[in-house]
Amino acid sequence: MNNEVKEVLETAYEYMNKLNGGVLTAAKYFQNGNYRDALDLTIQITEGIEWTIKVINLNKNLYTEEERIQELNEKLKETLEAFENGDYVLIGDLFEYEISPIIENYIEKTKMILSNC
Repeated sequence: MNNEVKEVLETAYEYMNKLNGGVLTAAKYFQNGNYRDALDLTIQITEGIEWTIKVINLNKNLYTEEERIQELNEKLKETLEAFENGDYVLIGDLFEYEISPIIENYIEKTKMILSNC
């Protein structure tokens, strides 16, 4: 692995940790009725997930779990449906119990890849 890829993965590792923290914070906001703060965070979360997926797709040779990206996309579709229905508690639950574990999986995978450099 070249230094450029390693630097990208180190950045991704740090970013995914922050992203996951934001996902969990937004989940609590939604579950506690603090919708304004939750929605503000959701915009950042969306951008963060998009960036993370791009990094993973650009490094497919290192990340072999294509089904996890598909699963993440499915959960994002469910989240969009919950937004359309105004079901903010469901959004919080999806963030906490569905999306966060997928991000955690990629955090661990990235950590493992970096430890093998």
